[in-house]
Amino acid sequence: MEVRVKVVVVGGGTLVGDALVRVVGGRGYEVCALSPGSGADPWAGQDLGTHLRGAHAVIDVALAPVHEEAAALRFHRACTAALLTAGTAAGVAHHVVLTLTGSGPVPHSGLFRAKAEQEALVRDSPLPHTLVHATRLFDFIATLASLATPANAALLARATVQPRAMHDLAETLTDIATAPATNTTVELDAPHHWGIDHFLTEHLTEHH
Repeated sequence: MEVRVKVVVVGGGTLVGDALVRVVGGRGYEVCALSPGSGADPWAGQDLGTHLRGAHAVIDVALAPVHEEAAALRFHRACTAALLTAGTAAGVAHHVVLTLTGSGPVPHSGLFRAKAEQEALVRDSPLPHTLVHATRLFDFIATLASLATPANAALLARATVQPRAMHDLAETLTDIATAPATNTTVELDAPHHWGIDHFLTEHLTEHH
């Protein structure tokens, strides 16, 4: 009997997670989507050992539900530590983490600092892994716009972003996860650079 490759997607219900589930399932792999909670124990009530049993790869695209530094750090520490422990026990062959820290100094943001610490935990673990640095995604523009417009006032940063289509990112992450682990960091870049303020201005103009 043919044994199907099992891929666990951590971050089900998010834009990237849902795209991954579609791509992984569309390639004929067995896919299991997990969604961590937001409390002190993000995996409360979930049996990670059972979910990860027989998995070839874990792709972690979960993001802390809050960006305040202490809370984001607690979330990613707890999520990652539990996944690494369960993955090691289950014999997972490849642990993939999507992170947005990029190269160079860590930006002054709680979420970015939490993701940087998450990377360190993965690098120090015995699990074969690949860390993926990806640029901002076109698909996040609507979400960013809603977050940036409290009380009808747009608060726009001038930071530079490199958009990448959600489906393309999901395809690339699936390629990486189903290939041998490199124990390195993969940098994914898009061909163009724009400012967040430019993107949100364009988005808000088109939808009002």
